[in-house]
Amino acid sequence: MRLVRFSSVCLAAALLVGCGGKGQVYDRPPEQVRDLLRTVEIPLYVFGSSAETDSSVDASDPAKMVWKITANGSNLIKVIASIAPEDTTKTRVDVDIEGASGGKYGDIEAGLKTALGVKNISLVTMREPIDSTLDGRRFDITATYPAMMSATMVKANKLSPQTHPAQR
Repeated sequence: MRLVRFSSVCLAAALLVGCGGKGQVYDRPPEQVRDLLRTVEIPLYVFGSSAETDSSVDASDPAKMVWKITANGSNLIKVIASIAPEDTTKTRVDVDIEGASGGKYGDIEAGLKTALGVKNISLVTMREPIDSTLDGRRFDITATYPAMMSATMVKANKLSPQTHPAQR
């Protein structure tokens, strides 16, 4: 019972961290935001061995920046940063992710929609390198810990009914 209660608290905390409405406003003009976003390095370790994963940036649309993440040549996920000027000196950036709908690794998009916590941890993990770059600070992995804890607890809850009653 404590595990369920603790998991619920962790999930709520992670969801609050992952929330934020329609993006975050940065005190930078849109052109500077786009230039900085081109330098963002997505943490590929989230998706497996760095020898297997790769990313590329598509900056062809002035309203968004798209990082395409692949593994062994197959699409995995897209990280999409929508860019909207608030005024001449401020820019709103909203980050979202889309999984591949087919291919070597299956329907990742469906997994993002159905696996509780997976999309949240992915969003939090993708937002931090973007936030740190636009805020002019170092990447802080601890910003991802609440979402990681939540995903771990969700997984633990799924496994707990499979344990022997004497171990509960």
